[in-house]
Amino acid sequence: STSVTRHPLLPNPLLAPSAPEADLLPPVGLFLGVFSTDQAWERRQTIRSTYARRGKGGGADGLESVRVRFVLGRPSEKWKSLVELEMEAYRDIVLLDIPENMNSGKTHAFFAWAAENAMVPSPTGEKRPDYVSKADDDSFIMLGEMEKRLRVLGGVKVYWGYLIKNTFMGGECYALSLDLVRYVSSSQPVRSLIHGKEDKLVARWMRLHPEKEKILYVSERCWIYDHPKAGTVYAHGYLFPSTVTRMQEEHLLPPDEPEESLYGYYSSSSTNRTSAFTYSSVSQFGKTYRPPLPNLTPAQRVEALVEGSEMSLLSPYSSSPSSSPLPPEVVMARRPTMEQRYEGEWGSKWGKGTVVVHYLKEKEWFLETALAFLGSGN
Repeated sequence: STSVTRHPLLPNPLLAPSAPEADLLPPVGLFLGVFSTDQAWERRQTIRSTYARRGKGGGADGLESVRVRFVLGRPSEKWKSLVELEMEAYRDIVLLDIPENMNSGKTHAFFAWAAENAMVPSPTGEKRPDYVSKADDDSFIMLGEMEKRLRVLGGVKVYWGYLIKNTFMGGECYALSLDLVRYVSSSQPVRSLIHGKEDKLVARWMRLHPEKEKILYVSERCWIYDHPKAGTVYAHGYLFPSTVTRMQEEHLLPPDEPEESLYGYYSSSSTNRTSAFTYSSVSQFGKTYRPPLPNLTPAQRVEALVEGSEMSLLSPYSSSPSSSPLPPEVVMARRPTMEQRYEGEWGSKWGKGTVVVHYLKEKEWFLETALAFLGSGN
């Protein structure tokens, strides 16, 4: 679920508008900067052909004002010519006049550039974005879901992402409202604090803000997670709105149930509901992922990574294995459609579906994620 609060060290939590209200609001402008390096051409091509295609306008709900750009420092001599050709061919690279780096000023340089130069499409041409986001290139972004969440937050003093240790938003994907981007660009104390773990630095910049108590911290919690095969504590299966709805209806999940419980699959064999909700139907922390059965087709293997799916429950390694397993062909024939998984509205239900899948360290993992959420031919 999504949790919204003012500064994490201060009281007075706030509630965001509900999903129906979000659909009545106009889309917001989102500039997404995907951090990349000179040699990562193949990863950029994969992103261009998958989720970034959904941010090219065309009247899609909420995506007509989203722009995706790759952010690089100065390329090395070895890769300079290729990057120049790529910039000419795709015109989607922001080349910062700094040495390429991860934690030595690149993030600040990007926000400083964005404060002056970031633009997004609008019905009348171009406009300044309401939000600027930084993302890693091993993240898969559901642009429609992200825009919908940002849409309801007001666009002023917003710091959005996955809150870690009640302190900072994880570097896989976070966003700042444009006013905070301008603050980061112009603040002298911030400019003197640009070296170190970049995601932690952003939180320190927010704590230096002259009105820090007014900054809205928005944490997506279980909607931003690691790939189910990652083996990290943040990993779980691909999460669709229908899964959460089913869990709430079948097991009468009370409104005050801890939000961390939403991403796991409920095991009816357990007598402890709270602990049962901490398990995934796809993976278990500390154990190497194994597919449910040998010789599955690519589509069946992807379906097995969907949280709560019948295919995932075929695995004896699942924390909630099926008591009466069906053949894979039968499972695939009766699986929900994408529209059903999004409860009839593709990517439009605020606060209901996956926003970011992170830790896509393998090419296979990235393609699995694309197939799960976008289907084939995208």
